Amino acid sequence: MSLLKRISMYLSVVVLGLLLSSCRETVENTHLPEYCRTYAGFAEVASPDLYQLIESSTPNRETLNRDNYTQIINMTELVFEDTNPNSNVDLGGIQCFQNLTSFTLIGEGFKDISEISALQNIQSLELRNTQVVSIDSFKNLSKISELILNGNKALQSVEGVEEMTKLTSLDLSDNGIVNIEGLDNLVNLETLILRNNAIIELPTITQLNKLERLDVSNNNVSQFGESLSGLSNLTIFNAENNNIC
Repeated sequence: MSLLKRISMYLSVVVLGLLLSSCRETVENTHLPEYCRTYAGFAEVASPDLYQLIESSTPNRETLNRDNYTQIINMTELVFEDTNPNSNVDLGGIQCFQNLTSFTLIGEGFKDISEISALQNIQSLELRNTQVVSIDSFKNLSKISELILNGNKALQSVEGVEEMTKLTSLDLSDNGIVNIEGLDNLVNLETLILRNNAIIELPTITQLNKLERLDVSNNNVSQFGESLSGLSNLTIFNAENNNIC
């Protein structure tokens, strides 16, 4: 066989391998938005902040690149941390992580997190000590069963939570919440933690007959009235340090 034919055959094998690899990547990522199905498409929408957060949160501090893209975007758990209060982290590109089931954001660098609303498989979401002011966009997270919002002092409203009807655990402790409504819709709740807020009136929760644990300690509640009627499975109740005479 001549040298020219050998080179031609080698190049054909290389090209075929690249084509098969490309096809395999496309098949694996068909559930993603079109621009997320290849690294090139992702790179066009992903923010520099997201690259840095991914590198700091992966076990081996991997830099996201063309070679590991499919592996990294198929992760099911992520924890991002940015404690700089002067930051305003851009989560652009996170919508490509459609296999995420557990997501945690820690620190005052997080303010606008509306991109999270695209993560349709999220089951557990935690925001800790952020500067997030609204969670209204979370109402599209139809599979979420656990929501933890701790120490988000700018958060004074949890409007939108009433539509997360699959929640079994809701922790809203250590925020700036004054009023809260709509919890009666969350009929699957088993745990509800509202401690360390500024709540004046306990919301109506008479329909939460699966509720086993309720903590409303360290608020400004003056009376409970009929709020607790119907809670037949309640076994743990903490209401210390309120304004009840």
